[in-house]
Amino acid sequence: MATSNYTSHFTDVSGARIRVHRWGGGARLILCLHGYGDTGERFAALAREMSEQCTVVAPDLPWHGATDWQKETFDAWDVQEIVEAMLALENKADCILLGHSWGARLVMSSLPLLSDRVSSAYLIAPGGFDPASRWAGEKLPLWMRNALIYSVKNHTRNWLRLAQWLVRMGWASASTLRFFQSSLETPERRARLLFVWKNLYGFRIRRAPLQALSLPKCFVVGGRDMLISPHAVQQFAHGLPNTRFIMLPDCGHWPDGAALAAVIH
Repeated sequence: MATSNYTSHFTDVSGARIRVHRWGGGARLILCLHGYGDTGERFAALAREMSEQCTVVAPDLPWHGATDWQKETFDAWDVQEIVEAMLALENKADCILLGHSWGARLVMSSLPLLSDRVSSAYLIAPGGFDPASRWAGEKLPLWMRNALIYSVKNHTRNWLRLAQWLVRMGWASASTLRFFQSSLETPERRARLLFVWKNLYGFRIRRAPLQALSLPKCFVVGGRDMLISPHAVQQFAHGLPNTRFIMLPDCGHWPDGAALAAVIH
């Protein structure tokens, strides 16, 4: 790691073994949850900008990185347990909670359980707001979800051909095709995709729980993000109490460390 004061270690949570990345040593604690297909190491650039005044901690989430997650389920209560374990390790009463992409979705779902442990929340490029994503992630019946999981496991090539055809027809983007190609490339990646997708129902996108929270919340999107709909995120954030919406016009799905650090206070 290029960032000074970097360490990593493992901690046990409900039988799972979580790898934790840690930078800096400042008084304020920023706890970061990474996006799908990533690891906690993603936040090294942010830590370079913040490590003098903050401690930045980022676990590898279930089915990602070096974390050993034995359960087939993952929900907001698991997120709560992971966050509280990180707070205990740092001997902190609360933290700034930051999530990127899938990690932002985890933050949104777990905030009602963590409102007394979170001083402010940052939701960076949160996914799942467009109608198709919400239907596939939340409303698809369990029997159909299990049937699709079986099909993807056993007919991976056919699904890749379908994705290629959808791109040729203009019904899906090239970035979507690259995502599926990467996610289905190996048995381990296929298992990760299917576990995460199957458990999205535990992280449904709902306004009402956030409407009841007065803690500061900030939605941050990149103007050049090709993976989410900034407009859908802005519509969702509008009217929530103590909530800001920030557009970073020159950023894509992942803002650089300096741009991200500039919005945290």
